Amino acid sequence: MIEKMAKIRLLSLKKDKDKLLNEIFRLGLIEIKSTTEFEETQKIKLDVDNIEKIKSEQKRYFEVINFLEKATNKKPKDDIVLSRDDIINLSLDAHIKNLNLVEKLKEEIDKINLETTNLAKKRDKFVPYMSIPERLSGFQGTKHTDVFLGTIFDDNGMDKAILELGTLEFVAFERINNVLKVFSHKSQSEKTWNILKEVGFTRLDEYPPFTAQEVVLKLDKEMLRQSEKRDKLLKCAENYKDYITEFKIVYDYLEFNLLKIQADEMFSQTNYTFFIEGYFAKKDEKRIKDFLDDLNLSIEYDFLPLDKADDAPTIVTNNPIIKPFEFITNTYSVPKSRELDPNLFVAIFFSLFFGFVMADIGYGLLFVIFCAPLYFVTRGSYKSLMGILTISGVFTIIFGVLFGSFFGMDNSVWEAVPKAIIRDPTDNVYLMLAICLGAGVVQIAVSYVLKGVMLVKKKEYLSSIFSGFMWVGVFIGVSFFALSLVSSENLQNVGLIISAVSLVIIVLGEVCINKGVSRLTKPFSSIYSIINIMSDTLSYARLYGLMLSGAIISSIVNDLATPFFASPYTFIVGIIILLIGHGFNLSMGALSAYIHVSRLQYIEFFSRFYEGEGRLFTPFASKFSYVTLISQNAKKS
Repeated sequence: MIEKMAKIRLLSLKKDKDKLLNEIFRLGLIEIKSTTEFEETQKIKLDVDNIEKIKSEQKRYFEVINFLEKATNKKPKDDIVLSRDDIINLSLDAHIKNLNLVEKLKEEIDKINLETTNLAKKRDKFVPYMSIPERLSGFQGTKHTDVFLGTIFDDNGMDKAILELGTLEFVAFERINNVLKVFSHKSQSEKTWNILKEVGFTRLDEYPPFTAQEVVLKLDKEMLRQSEKRDKLLKCAENYKDYITEFKIVYDYLEFNLLKIQADEMFSQTNYTFFIEGYFAKKDEKRIKDFLDDLNLSIEYDFLPLDKADDAPTIVTNNPIIKPFEFITNTYSVPKSRELDPNLFVAIFFSLFFGFVMADIGYGLLFVIFCAPLYFVTRGSYKSLMGILTISGVFTIIFGVLFGSFFGMDNSVWEAVPKAIIRDPTDNVYLMLAICLGAGVVQIAVSYVLKGVMLVKKKEYLSSIFSGFMWVGVFIGVSFFALSLVSSENLQNVGLIISAVSLVIIVLGEVCINKGVSRLTKPFSSIYSIINIMSDTLSYARLYGLMLSGAIISSIVNDLATPFFASPYTFIVGIIILLIGHGFNLSMGALSAYIHVSRLQYIEFFSRFYEGEGRLFTPFASKFSYVTLISQNAKKS
């Protein structure tokens, strides 16, 4: 059910602004919106300096959080649950000392990491020269000679350099792997350098009084010493791992303060007062009124109805069985606040179609056994997904009983499996297709009913009849015609008459209610819709295809494993085949079922009545990076 929304306008003294925002946050029932400007009011300018200050503090906490999580190999967790009072009453002073301690440790480790990186770069520079036995200080040249010691890693460049250097007088050179030693008279230095530059020659820029091998060994020792020093500091970081949760809470507390400042740009003010406007659920009006009346603040407020210009958020309220399916609807698009809630119908059709596709008692039991407990201990979208799979698992069991399937085995293989009420779906093709197409007709018919209801809500009564409800008559006629194929032929004529009459009424109705060019185009569009309906109905045949592929794969897996159970020596091999085979079939089947059944909801069902493009209601400062907010009562319990 989509809750009816309303607006509230609050007037208070500017000196009480921070306190009032705290109380609105504590209440958790109002989403703040940009205020309407009145005469003699103006928008509040943001306190940019304070915003930058808070962001700077947030950055400090964010960096130490990442540092401690990496240093202690502690995986991030999203289970920090606090009440709104916990956030409001938090004090920064108690955490500054711990922050400074960790920052100091981080700074020391960062210095070591930087030093180690520089040492590694320096080591890499000397490694190519380790085959040179002479001290590097001997390659600095003399009064009349220049020495060029460096590397060329391109073989073609090396060959070219050797070829061109060989043409110069008073130049000697030696190649050692990728190292080139060139000795040149001062008069040839410029030519020598020009040749070397062209071929990618990298000249050594340091000449210590040691061999390259000695330099590398010294650097290795220093890097090892730095590494040991860093390891000791990282062990110290283990002592601070419990601060991670504390720092995350502080980070979100700073986020709360930042949101309060940033909210200023949505408010209007006079010299001494300011205005706040917001959306809330109409059902919470009395609760909000009582809360505001009890505040010890100078405040005036009015409750206002929505007008057409309002972009009100959406609050969807459903029971625990239907609520998980809001995830499927919201993945497509959130319903608007003035729209119908489609989640009841999504829950029914999705569960039925998913259960039909999987249709196995064993698979359904696995969904229920593993997903149901997770539903009660997880949060957010993962919780919704577990709820969807749990409920769909129940329908998987029901269809598994109808088809008499337990991990692909029927009653003839294992007597404990219930006898099939519906014959083997792999052989009973026409019945299965009829069931799938019939389900499609029902869902599409429901979509037209919902379209009619939506048009009634918009007070477009004639359109609701001719563009919505009358289409149900067409589907009833089609259903009678289909039933005539397996029962009385008299139903065929009845079905044709009902469909034809309904279609004629639809066409004539479109002619009457439309004007101008639409009076001609709309009737033809209605007739053309029959083609789309037929095409969409055929899309439901995919349900049988998916079910058939899963049933065949499970049967093949059982056939592959069965021979191995004849001997105790190969029994374990059979078990492995069953686990891998059914595990693959279950995972791929569930993924395919989820995707294709969702597609049927989005394309074939939603396309006729659902507008979407809404946004979920978000009370002021209710979403943080790390903390999950709960009510004070829930925390006590």
